[in-house]
Amino acid sequence: MNDTSGKKNKASGHQVVKEAVSSKLKAYYDDIARQEVPQRFLDLLADLDKAGGGKPE
Repeated sequence: MNDTSGKKNKASGHQVVKEAVSSKLKAYYDDIARQEVPQRFLDLLADLDKAGGGKPE
């Protein structure tokens, strides 16, 4: 019996899983990136800028 076919199937199975996870993560990220930033978060950022916590110029 040849053991290399089992190793190839296992490796290809890992590749399928990696591609599925990658695809799901990309879809999740794209969905989040399309959403608007909540106003409360924008207000908090503005408060930080006023307090001197903004980006240095």
